[in-house]
Amino acid sequence: MLLLKKTRWYILGAVISYVFIWFCLGSCLLRQKVQKIQKLKEEKEQLEYDYLRLKKSPVFLKKVGETVVEVQEKILQYTWLAKSPDPSLSFFEYLSDVLSRNKLVLQEMSEAKDEESGKKYFIWTVRVEGSYQNMIKAVHDLERGKKYLKITRIDITPGEKTVFNLTILGLKKVG
Repeated sequence: MLLLKKTRWYILGAVISYVFIWFCLGSCLLRQKVQKIQKLKEEKEQLEYDYLRLKKSPVFLKKVGETVVEVQEKILQYTWLAKSPDPSLSFFEYLSDVLSRNKLVLQEMSEAKDEESGKKYFIWTVRVEGSYQNMIKAVHDLERGKKYLKITRIDITPGEKTVFNLTILGLKKVG
């Protein structure tokens, strides 16, 4: 009877240890296999890309052409002011449109000079009047719009009508 109880505990211990060992080995081996499969997939995609490039496939050439057009459009979104004959006028028109859509009033706009930032950016200071909620929407529209602008400073002057002083940058050149 005593031998039977000891045998049961030994068998139970052996089963638990085997399960634990198989689980550890399986998870380690499985993790390595998953990483190896991911690496092989990346290599396969690179080889397919290189093969199509070497073959001068029409599909590849079309894909490259589409990518070039997308990049050119994206660059135009960033350098839209530099391409304009009068960047201040283009900025004024775009800003006026955004402000009118958000029910804000443009009080004053002036071009600012900064030796350090002036080489890379057009800089304007703008005074706007309106509600805080509308200003938040306008800032969102300016920073998330299709035309790149960067707002670096906002000063708020509370009163009967809230006045916002903004410093807005537009890119002169990429790089």
